[in-house]
Amino acid sequence: MLALASSSNRSWPWSSATDASEAESIFAKTYPSIYAHFKPHERRLRARSDQGRFWWELRTCDYYDAFAHPKLIYQVIQFHPAFAIDTESQFSNDKTFILPTNDLALLASLNAPVMWWFNWRFLTHLKDEALSPMAYRMESLPVSALNDESHEVAGMVSEIIGLRQSVAASNSNMADWLRHARGLSKIPNPLRDAASLDADGFVAAVIGALPKRQKFSATDVAEMKREHAATTEPARQARVEIFRLERRLSDLVNAAYDLSTEDISLMWRTAPPRMPFSSSGLQDITPPDDDGEDSDHE
Repeated sequence: MLALASSSNRSWPWSSATDASEAESIFAKTYPSIYAHFKPHERRLRARSDQGRFWWELRTCDYYDAFAHPKLIYQVIQFHPAFAIDTESQFSNDKTFILPTNDLALLASLNAPVMWWFNWRFLTHLKDEALSPMAYRMESLPVSALNDESHEVAGMVSEIIGLRQSVAASNSNMADWLRHARGLSKIPNPLRDAASLDADGFVAAVIGALPKRQKFSATDVAEMKREHAATTEPARQARVEIFRLERRLSDLVNAAYDLSTEDISLMWRTAPPRMPFSSSGLQDITPPDDDGEDSDHE
């Protein structure tokens, strides 16, 4: 990604231009497509308070390079733990913060249930009970030391990332099928995570999203159930494995904080809303047994 940082602290072909007109001419010749995209917005760009030397540049910033390296990124308004790793040099807007590290053990700690329990009592509460991880609070956040288990933790976090990507791919494939096979131009929210629906729920959601006048035969319903099974079953199995790994990571983080059995029990008894997972929720994401009953994993 190209970020047009200010030529006050970044070298560009127009950096040595003697006036704005000359700089703009060099910009237009160097990056004609970008210039053509920016030019219609010139008036609004000139009105910005955060521009660099010239109207097409971003303001001076000492940490642009941090975006180019692996980093942890998190939302400034959180309804649940929202910490992720970026390894693709993405730039984010002012609704996120970044930590210039690729420490997967730290990522595990930040997303752990015990951290959400703590943050519920430590961070500022916003509208609708969202939390605000403001910088001055994050600077004093007590983070567990997972030094002895860091290799194991990093491996599990990497595996979770891969599994989540497979779930996302499954949902994308299902969305493509719904568009092409069922004519759904807009995928409704319940179908954006088709792997979270059982076969009957999936069929009901599809039928509910299509025009009421459309008729469905038994063959249509059977086709939808077959597609649901073929496309989402791997994702459903991935969700089970994600849950298992997240439980294991939670155990390691709890141990790093030296929590006793009584401490952990207290955490779950006083758990705030929207914990990363429940203390006994595996059955919620486990595919049903052949007899249609959920397995007991208590």
